[in-house]
Amino acid sequence: MRLSSSSPSRLLVVASSFAMIVSLSACQTKPTKSSVSEPRAFAANNQPVQITPQTLVVDARPAFDYSTAHVPRSIQVTWSDYVEAEPAQRGIIQRDTFAAARRLARLGLSPDSKVVVVGRGLSGEGEEGRVAWMLAYLGIRDVQFAAIDALKPRLTNAPESQPPPSVAIWKPEIDESLNATKDEVLFAINQNGVAKPISFKGATARLYRFIDVRSEKAYLGKEGLGALKHVPDMGAINIPWQQFFTPSMRVNEKTMKQLSAMGYTPNERIIIVSEEGVTSAAVTMAFRQAGFVNTANYSGGLQDLIP
Repeated sequence: MRLSSSSPSRLLVVASSFAMIVSLSACQTKPTKSSVSEPRAFAANNQPVQITPQTLVVDARPAFDYSTAHVPRSIQVTWSDYVEAEPAQRGIIQRDTFAAARRLARLGLSPDSKVVVVGRGLSGEGEEGRVAWMLAYLGIRDVQFAAIDALKPRLTNAPESQPPPSVAIWKPEIDESLNATKDEVLFAINQNGVAKPISFKGATARLYRFIDVRSEKAYLGKEGLGALKHVPDMGAINIPWQQFFTPSMRVNEKTMKQLSAMGYTPNERIIIVSEEGVTSAAVTMAFRQAGFVNTANYSGGLQDLIP
C-alpha cells in the first residue's frame, strides 16, 4: 500500500494499528523455559513415610480407587492426564509444561510444596513413581512416594468438603536430566554408548547403561509389545521394576547394592526403559534417591521407539 506524505491521519492510524499488533504478540509470547543446571538427587526414602500438617498428599491411583478410600485432604493426580495426545506418544510428558504447571497450581501444588505421592504399590503399575517423577521434572523439589497401604490408618471414603486452595501460577523449572528423549536413546544405540563413553549434544562424555524394567516374559518377547514388534538391541539388562522396591515402595537397597557390585556408578548415564515410561519413571526415582544422579526415564517408552 502506498501512502502519501500529505495524509498524516492515515499514517497515524497505520502506526497505531502496528503498535497494537506488536503489543498483542508480546502478550501471547510464552515466557522463556528455565532448566535445572545440575542433575538432582532426592532424599532417600528408606525411612517410614512422615505426614505433617505441611505435607501435600497426592493420590496417583485411578479415580475409583480414590473414591473408595483415600487420605483426608489428599488430591488426585493421574499421570495420563499430563501426556501428549497421540496414542503412540502416550508416555511422553506434555510438551506444554506451562499448562501442566498451571493445572498443578490450581490443585495447590507449588515448587516449594512438600509432597508425598501414594499409589497401589507393587500391585499397581508404578503410578506413584511416575507422578513423583513428573513433579520432580517440572521443578517440585521435595517429592517422596509410597504405597498407600503404608498410610492405611489415615484412610477415609468421605468426600472432600472443599477443594484444596490453589496457589499462585508458577514457572516450571525443568530438570531435563530426568528425561531421556528418543533422539538420545537412538544416539546411544547407534554410537554403541554401552561400550564406550559418548557425548550427547555436547554433554560430558559418559558410558551408557540401559535397564529394561518390564517383566521377564515381556523382555524375552513372549508378551506385551515385544511379542508384536521387534525391539532394537540396546544392550539392556532386564530387572523387573518390582525388584527395586519393598512392599511399601521404599527403595530396595539390596538391588541397588547388587548393581553397584556389577560396576554401575553414579557417573554413568543410566536410562530406564519400560513399555510406556511409567514403571521406568518409578525406578528412575529410586536410582535418584540412591544417589545415581545421571539416571533418566525414557518417558516415551518402547512404544515411542518402535515404528
